[in-house]
Amino acid sequence: MLTVARCPLSRWPAAELDRQRYRLRLTGAIRRQLPEIVGEEQLLRARPGETVRIPLRSAGEPCLCFDAARTEAIGQGSGCTPAGRVLGKASSEAVRSPGDRPGFDYTEEGETTIEELTALLYADLCLPFLEEREAGPPQDSGCWSEIGLSGPAARLDRRRTLLANLRRRAMAAEPLLGPLDRGDLRFRVLRENTSAANRAVIIAMMDTSGSMGALERHLARSFFFWALRLLRLKYSQVETVFLVHHVEAREVSEAEFFTRGACGGTRCSSAYRLALRLIEGRYPPQNYNLYPVHFSDGDNLPSDNQDCLALVGRLLGVCNLFVYGEVAGPLGRAVTLGRLYERLGEPRLVTFTLRDRHDLYPALKKCFGAG
Repeated sequence: MLTVARCPLSRWPAAELDRQRYRLRLTGAIRRQLPEIVGEEQLLRARPGETVRIPLRSAGEPCLCFDAARTEAIGQGSGCTPAGRVLGKASSEAVRSPGDRPGFDYTEEGETTIEELTALLYADLCLPFLEEREAGPPQDSGCWSEIGLSGPAARLDRRRTLLANLRRRAMAAEPLLGPLDRGDLRFRVLRENTSAANRAVIIAMMDTSGSMGALERHLARSFFFWALRLLRLKYSQVETVFLVHHVEAREVSEAEFFTRGACGGTRCSSAYRLALRLIEGRYPPQNYNLYPVHFSDGDNLPSDNQDCLALVGRLLGVCNLFVYGEVAGPLGRAVTLGRLYERLGEPRLVTFTLRDRHDLYPALKKCFGAG
């Protein structure tokens, strides 16, 4: 008797091994090309759980290439080749000057989700100088961690109540359910989680003045996009505040922060003053780890630079880390905010410059790679 069974391809051990091997090769190729991948504009528009396609250079399977001309080479032959024999010489046509050889087109793409890519990007990254803070006021969230003998009827635990009734009657040699007694009732008790936690606040500040062109805004938003991915992947108690400024600063929503245009002059001290007001009124340092992150093109009113230095010093006194990212514009300026901040020499002040999308990954490692 012959029985034919239909088995999905995924059930075969060889297919599963091939799938696992391909995922390892894909992961390795993505890891090697992270500096180029993080600047892809399509990733900024990807939704959670959505599959994205990434062009890759080295994710293909290895294959054997046979020499059609059957020329003698290393590792071939009968084994009687004398030592020192020259097998071949490079032709004069092979010697070329740098930059005159044609490139190659690669059409191979790998599929991954934005969550998997984020996990690869932040395998070794974390919030630096993170400390345990005192618990704030009780929150609405809690957990049913205890069982009590009294409570409202809405919190009655029926299963435990029946078990208590069975246990009591079994001890009385009556192993059956019977009338409930007051001592059989069991109620769930809600306990608030008021223990200390590593709560953190990211104060995202971005210059939206007229000098911030499309490239400058794209690089700044790309950095904030991946930084927020890090926070939401690794930390559960992290809040984010979004501030934009030109001459004046104001708090905006996340959607407006990533879509706002550019216009007006520049006074960076307005963002720092607003951040300090938020810290004093909403996020006390004894309850929160504070991380202000400011992006600008370095162009600021000269009369405002000294105020910025004084306000940054105040922020460093209450914050765990202050990050200043500068996007290099088309005009080379002799004095920028980044060069002024570097002179402070503070260990918890991180400054860097972005010139193109290849600088995003090194900047993320500089900010979140040590603590």
